[in-house]
Formats: sequence, structure tokens, C-alpha cells
Amino acid sequence: MAKVMDAPPPDVIDVVIDEQPSPRRDWKRLAVPLAGFLAAALLPPLILDGVWNFTLALALIYGLMGLSIVVVTGYVGQLSLMPATFVGVGAFASAGLVARAATPFWWAAPLAALVTVPVALVIGMVALRLKGLYLAIMTLVFADVAEQFLFRQDWFTGQGGSTPAPRPHLFHLVDFQSDKSYYVLVVCVASAFLLFMWNFSRSRAARACFAVRERSRWRSCS
Repeated sequence: MAKVMDAPPPDVIDVVIDEQPSPRRDWKRLAVPLAGFLAAALLPPLILDGVWNFTLALALIYGLMGLSIVVVTGYVGQLSLMPATFVGVGAFASAGLVARAATPFWWAAPLAALVTVPVALVIGMVALRLKGLYLAIMTLVFADVAEQFLFRQDWFTGQGGSTPAPRPHLFHLVDFQSDKSYYVLVVCVASAFLLFMWNFSRSRAARACFAVRERSRWRSCS
């Protein structure tokens, strides 16, 4: 007959339980943002007219521009006043590729993003040793230079400072010419970038940005 040893009282035993989230809990966690996404994508085209859909799409586009401020100011802790300038460079470049070079929109958008890279590198080389208020002043000066020189060139912005570009279509199957369909496209793009930012905030690169921000705060307080 086996002998049962006296076990220590429960209050002196440390038990660590690794609770694995159940699929049902994961689904509940995703249900609210998924329902919000479906409501934002489907309700406005159904209950609002085209003018309101265009206004909401424009607001989401400005929200995408704000994501860059989240990275530079929120993650790194530096203040840059040039996000709108970079957006303008990319917008005029993509419009020129579509309207004057007959480039499909789905190729023009990434190519326009690549056009802004040399501009950002040149400004970054100048601003590499600046921070805080000095960085904000320098980026404000560069933004004014771009406004007064680059955005007034007809070869870049088009005649009269505007370049009309047609809205995209998807393989000639889905047309985004109407304000309602265009709003759905902008919602999908904004949701994709929000998902990317959420994943980026949990990455090693984001932790490096947080370290730069905290180091700057520590130096300013010491």
C-alpha cells in the first residue's frame, strides 16, 4: 500500500497557470472592431448621399496623414511640421503619373511613394542632428520652401497648380468613380494601414523608437 506523504499547505505553494486564450475569447476580442469596420464601410453608402461620402473619404485621407505624426511625434518624440508636404509631393506625383504618363493607379501610388523618399532623405540628412524646437523650425522652413517653389512649378503640379486624375478601377470589374464606392475603397485602405500600425507598434522597430523618445525625455530632465 502506497504511503501518502503530507503535502504542504496550499498557501505556501506557488502555482503558475499559463492560461491560453480560447478561440471564443479571441473572437469576442475581434468582434467589436470588426463590427465597427463593417458599420463604417456599409452604413454611410447606404444611408448618406454622395457629398457626405466624399467628405468622409476626405476625412479618412487626412487621418492617414495623421498616422505619420503618430510615428514621428508619438513614437520617436520629435515634432515635424512636414507631413502635409510629403503628402503633397506624393499626391502631385501620383496624379502626374496617372494623368500625363498614363500609368495605372495601382502602379502610380507606390511609385509616387518612392518619389518622396529622396526628398525625405535630403531633409533627414539636414535634420539628423536637430531635435525638439529646432527640428520643428527646420521642417517648417522646408515646408514653406516646398510650398513657394516646388508646388508652383507647372511641370510638377500641372497647369494652374492642379492635375485632374481619374479615380481607379479594379481590373475593369469594380469602378470607384462614384463617391460611395470611392468611400468604401478609402475605408479599406485606411483599415489596412491601421492594422499595419497596430502590428508595427508591437515590433522591435517600435521599441527602438520608444527608447529614443524616453532617452530624449531623460536628457531634457537631467
